[in-house]
Parts: sequence; structure tokens; C-alpha cells
Amino acid sequence: MSEPILAKTSGVTLEDHTAHVVEQAEYLLDARPFMEAKYRRFTGEDLRAQLLRAAEWHDEGKKHKIWQTACRKDRAQGTSHHLRDAGLRHEFASVWWADQKEAGLTFPERAAIAAHHGKLGFRHEHRWQEDDDGTFVPYWHDFVSTAYQWDDPANRPENPERTALLARYRVAGVRALLQLADTRVSREESGGWLPPVEPFAYDFPYDAPRGVQEEVKQHRHKPAMILRAPTGSGKTDAAMLWAQHQIEEDRADRLAIAMPTRFTSNALAVDVSKNVGDTGLYHSSAWYTGLREEAEQGDLEMDNARELHRMARLLMTPVTVSTIDHLLIALTGTREDHHSIFFNLMNACVVIDEVDFYDAFVQANLLKLLRVLRLFEVPVLIMSATVPESAKALYGIEHLAEDRTDDEKTRCYIHEGGAAEKPDQVAPVLEKALEPDEPAAIVYANTVSRALDYYDWFCDRGVRPI
Repeated sequence: MSEPILAKTSGVTLEDHTAHVVEQAEYLLDARPFMEAKYRRFTGEDLRAQLLRAAEWHDEGKKHKIWQTACRKDRAQGTSHHLRDAGLRHEFASVWWADQKEAGLTFPERAAIAAHHGKLGFRHEHRWQEDDDGTFVPYWHDFVSTAYQWDDPANRPENPERTALLARYRVAGVRALLQLADTRVSREESGGWLPPVEPFAYDFPYDAPRGVQEEVKQHRHKPAMILRAPTGSGKTDAAMLWAQHQIEEDRADRLAIAMPTRFTSNALAVDVSKNVGDTGLYHSSAWYTGLREEAEQGDLEMDNARELHRMARLLMTPVTVSTIDHLLIALTGTREDHHSIFFNLMNACVVIDEVDFYDAFVQANLLKLLRVLRLFEVPVLIMSATVPESAKALYGIEHLAEDRTDDEKTRCYIHEGGAAEKPDQVAPVLEKALEPDEPAAIVYANTVSRALDYYDWFCDRGVRPI
């Protein structure tokens, strides 16, 4: 009896692993059916059929004798260097093998298979050129020529931006979901926990809506709108009501909220999570300000926390709060996960908060993002307390809603505390911040040394500032 074909040095067979990836791909599509419907509407193609076919073929290259020999050596010796040094990327071999078997894979299927370990890029060109004595060179040339097919003015379509974006979306759908299915399966096969892919669910926490929330409810049917309302008027819950409507009307299946800074992202994520169970937070230091602390305190296993963080980065959580740069940079496609973020963003409804905060450079990039979102009919809500009337022309959004019902409400009180060079000088003020069950305060310090003094003061009293 011949030995089974392996997919992992752990002993998982190729047959079992492939079946698991197909099953996970179906799970992702069933969990988010909106993705399929929108993909068919914009491409005329069947996302499910392409994804499942890509899943069936994605690891067929592991049947190659070179790969199997190296895998068995590593399994026997408890090492990894035989596969690493084998000179054969199995995903390249999978594309070649499907070609030999006349599988008739579509371009998105081939690209998804080739990219499912992040090796479809110029950084890895040498592997395409050198692996298996150059067997995969024609496939590399095919990917490159397709990517640059419109560089020649003679071949350029009438609307190159629209054509390129639609082509990117067509490929990104299969590419993103195959990667996600494969990585989730590998995690599960190693005994890891998988966070479920949950639907958006929001419960309005009050007996009756406030003025700003009523304003949004009246105009939520519009594809895009600007909301101007003062701080503390209830814009966050207004945004959640708006998103709930977009998702119920099958215009999106998740919510992405973009904030100007990491600090505002942190604060909003805490606020939103009170009424939405599964809220992801992603920015350059989100790991250090949220999930890592939970893991260190024992509320969440470290490895599980990292997986939740990854899902938020990919915009796979029902609600994701991030900084605006996370959405903007995904348009560049310069990193493998940008393709996943791009595709998932096109299935979201998007709230851009504090929009008047951005400088000219970010505003210019924001205009590009809005053009892309408009092309893919992504619902957009722009919010700010002070956004001017001219924003309608700037952003190409016709409707600006405004709530004036809370204009006379007292927002805050100003207290002059005197000298504040050292925390002890204003201790009575600082101690008030410690009184609530969830201490809250914003402390501004104009030197690093002074900021550290305040940081230490709070830490000494059992509160760890951000």
C-alpha cells in the first residue's frame, strides 16, 4: 500500500487538507452571502465556483516528488530546512500542475493559487525564475504581462482607472478568500482556535433617538451623506443606525469606521463595542493598546488575541475601527494583505469621522478613496462637528444633514488648576479622573519628561494610561 500524499510535516494528508480548505471557503461565503451577490453584479462571474475550484487545486503542487521527499524528511527529523531548501514553491507547481491537467482555471483562480502564500510579487521573482530549473517562468511572464497590459497606449481602455479597479476587484475576491480559508484551516489543523465570522448586529441602547439620530434616519437611503453635528450629540449611535440600515438593505455586510488618529480610534472602538459585540480595532499600535493587554491579564490567550487582531486588519470583523491611513494604503496594493483589505472594504459601508481634521495631503488621498468607493457603490457617511458647506462640492456628495437641537447644551466646564509642571501640583484634579468605574481623562503635556511623570503618577495608582 502506497504512502498517503502529505500536505504538512505534521502528517496532515493532502486529501484532508484540501477538503478542509474547501469546507472553510464554503463557510466564509455562507457567513457573508453579500460578497457573492456583489461580485456577480460587478464582474458577471461566480465567486463561489471560482473560489472552490481554486481551493481544490491550491496545493496540488505538493504532489511533486521534490516537495514530497523534502516534506517526509522534515517530518522524520522534526526539521523544516529540507522544504525550505528544496527549490520548489508548491503554489507555483500547483499552477503548473493544473495547466498540465487542463483544468481550465480562470485568471483569478490562477492568481489566487499563486499568491496564497504571498509570493506573487517582484520581491519573489527569482523564485519564479529559478525554482524547478525554470519550469514556472512562463507563468510568471503571464502574470506580469496581464498586470501591465494597459501600459501600451495602443492597448489602453477608454476608462483605464475604472477598468483597472474592476480587474483588481475581480482577482482580489478569489485571492483574498482563498488566503483566508487556507490560513484559518492551517491554524485549526495545528489545534488553534478560529474566531467565528459573525454578522453585523447592533442594538440601539436608548428609549428614543436624539435629534442627530433622527436626522440620519430620515436620509439614510442616500448612497452618501455628510453629517454635521456637535460633539456629544450622539453621532456614534447615529452612525451605527445608518450602518444597520445599509446592511439590512443589502448595500453592505459590515462596517468600517475611519478615524484621524490612533487615540480617537481607540476611544471610538471602546464606545462602539458597548453595543456591538464583535468590534475590531486596527492601527499601527492597536496591538499594544488593546489585545495584548487583555492577553497579558489572562482575559484572552495571546495566540487567540493575535488572530483577532489579524481579522480586524483584514476588515473581516462586523465592525472595524481603524485610522484612515489603513484604508488609504490598501489602495496601493504594495503588500499582499492590501488585496484582502481592498476586497473587504468594497463589501463594507464606510464611516469617515472627524473629516475636517485632515491636512491637504490626506484630503487629496481621501478624494481618491471616495472615487473608488463610489465606483463600487459603497455607502459612505462623512461626519464632523465643523465640516463646512463647501465639503459637498469637495467630496462630490450632494446631501449635508445637520442637527441643531443640541446647540445650547453645555459640553464641558473649564477649571483653572494653577501650576501643573508636576502631577502632585494638580493631584485633586487628577484624582477626579480616578473616581468612575472606568477612569477617563485626557492629559496634555508639552514635554516627554512631563508626560512620563503623569504616566507614572497614574500607574502608581493602578491605572495604566494609553
